[in-house]
Amino acid sequence: MKIETKFGFSRDGYRNQRALLIGINYKGSKSPLYGCQNDVLNMKKYIMDVHGFPEHNIDLLMDDGIHVNPTKSNIIDAFKKLVELSEPGDVVYVHFAGKANNTFKIFLRAFLLLVYTLKMNDILFCFMLSPSLLTKVTELMSV
Repeated sequence: MKIETKFGFSRDGYRNQRALLIGINYKGSKSPLYGCQNDVLNMKKYIMDVHGFPEHNIDLLMDDGIHVNPTKSNIIDAFKKLVELSEPGDVVYVHFAGKANNTFKIFLRAFLLLVYTLKMNDILFCFMLSPSLLTKVTELMSV
């Protein structure tokens, strides 16, 4: 697929487009990652340039010392904000780049609540997880 190709972030007649992008590199840990923050910044540019998401409707949580830090409290608050602001006809996109650890479990719980709430209110919801995180979601949901 070409980077310019749209794929399901919008629909005819949508009202607002909102996004929550979380990138955690775990700098200073025993096993840091090196591309998660770049993934988030690239995805922000993509959804703005290709799908027309307004920058003021995109929230970034990253452990880079510049953006809001992706702590348990901040992740939950960011999801609550999406629920409070989203209305029928809106499009919501969530992106998580990081490890399948305790932070991811917090993300997943908040994510499932968001999906339930938005589905009940006719809001188009899209998300992206890496294959390894998707495997972890499957494992966690089967327990």
